Amino acid sequence: TSPTNNRLTYAGTKSRTFMVIISLSVTCSSTNKLLSFFIAKNGSVVAESEQNVKIATSGGDQQNVTVIDVISLSPSDYLELWGENNSDNSSFTVQKMVMTMK
Repeated sequence: TSPTNNRLTYAGTKSRTFMVIISLSVTCSSTNKLLSFFIAKNGSVVAESEQNVKIATSGGDQQNVTVIDVISLSPSDYLELWGENNSDNSSFTVQKMVMTMK
């Protein structure tokens, strides 16, 4: 289920392991920025899910990023996408995103 933006909550009754796939496109307000994206489980980053992308140009050029990891979930656990700018404090925007669990 998705009761909150950018969050998937596992509504099953048994603990299970899932392949989590997040595909997104991102733009940045300035050039030459290194961005990182992570899957977060229950508010904590899953370190091995980290994917980095360098945005070389600004002004609408989009970079595509895919974040994939295998994660065990118990009932009511939730997943989110977290992102950070490793270069400075300029903003970035996730234009489109799809998050699935199999």
